[in-house]
Amino acid sequence: MNDQENLIGMHACTNHQCDICGKDFSRKVYFKRHLDTHLGHERHECDICGKEYLHKISLKRHMNVHMGLQNECDICGKNFTDKRLLAGHRHIHTHPNQFACKICGKKFTGKSNLKRHLDIHTFPNQFACEICGKKFTGKSNLKRHLDIHTYPNQFACRICGKEFTRKGFLNTHMKIHLGIKNIQCDICGKEFTYQHVLKTHLKMHFCIKNNQCDICGKEFSSKGDLNCHIKIHIGVKDIQCDICGKEFTYQHVLKTHLKMHFCIKNNQCDICGKEFSSKGELNCHIKIHIGVKDIQCDICGKEFTYQHVLKTHLKMHFCIKNNQCDICGKEFSSKGELNCHIKIHIGIKDIQCDICGKKFTSKGDLNCHVKIHIGIKDNQCDICGKEFTSKGVLETHMKMHFGIKNNQCAICGKEFTYKGHLNCHIKMHLGIKDSQCDICGKEFARKSDHKRHIHTH
Repeated sequence: MNDQENLIGMHACTNHQCDICGKDFSRKVYFKRHLDTHLGHERHECDICGKEYLHKISLKRHMNVHMGLQNECDICGKNFTDKRLLAGHRHIHTHPNQFACKICGKKFTGKSNLKRHLDIHTFPNQFACEICGKKFTGKSNLKRHLDIHTYPNQFACRICGKEFTRKGFLNTHMKIHLGIKNIQCDICGKEFTYQHVLKTHLKMHFCIKNNQCDICGKEFSSKGDLNCHIKIHIGVKDIQCDICGKEFTYQHVLKTHLKMHFCIKNNQCDICGKEFSSKGELNCHIKIHIGVKDIQCDICGKEFTYQHVLKTHLKMHFCIKNNQCDICGKEFSSKGELNCHIKIHIGIKDIQCDICGKKFTSKGDLNCHVKIHIGIKDNQCDICGKEFTSKGVLETHMKMHFGIKNNQCAICGKEFTYKGHLNCHIKMHLGIKDSQCDICGKEFARKSDHKRHIHTH
């Protein structure tokens, strides 16, 4: 009597349970086929994708996928490689509550599947790995895990070096390197490498978000998305760029960041031709062209195109200025504002007006200047009705109405509303006259005096 017959003899009862992994079977033929998985019999390999199967019938069912021979459910449209699997699936539609878990509500096609599932609730950590301590709900899950310790280098990827315990897992992994995405969403047409990723994606279409954050209440389609989100709350950035050392919370953000290092910009704007590393950046850029500002400040109501601009803006409300100038000590809300300010110290004006050629240190100053050329004055004083090209000039003008003079001369103590007036005043103390009449050669400290003088000629 061989090993298989000995094991079968031990299971002569009505429901056939495997002593090795605890799995139950309703028929002896299914139980006998299952025992082959433990006895290490010869495997049958698919010539197309390399996936391995213990039974020839399993390989035959698998080949139906490659040949496009699938059995479709006439109720929900789901496809199956075998008529038996389709029959089991239809049971969910015809008897939706026959095998349902009373604890979590999950539904199953058979009693044995429900029984295995109940172990998760009854014995959540019954089977523990003696090597690393990791715990599992089922004996079969633990056995699969032990392969990692027993055969750590059995199937290694030649491209990235990642190791797998089964050839099938390696073959699926190779799809990523080869760019194969042969699993398609029937709703939007998006393609995926893995079936489980498609399942998570479908939840988005049907607005299924059953994973809620205990901290902020935000809901997610998958547990993986929720776990990544929680890292934001606890400030975990465990994904690092090998080139510059910058840390990230999400893997996809690192991928976009790496494109910057390798100058990969394969998302082009159809309007202006500008290129971007990610589709998300391109979509945000397009909002500028169509004038969409859908991100609003809850405090003052100001609208923005980009989320990061709103974050910088909020620092202004809360007086957060953690970017200090090493030259004069002035503090700024963002690093970008600090960089623009430093240009003033070193005299860099690298942003030029296309109309008159005048140069500026920041793009914001250029935009205000361009308004002068095209005659736009969209900032009006509520007191006198005078209009200005920028909000900053209007704010300075308002000081005049309220008698605010916070620009004081260090020599004589005289106070001025405008900083420009103070600078002109200081020139008089220092005897600087840098505005000269081209006709008579007379020199002036203030441009306004020079303009009045020209009328005398």
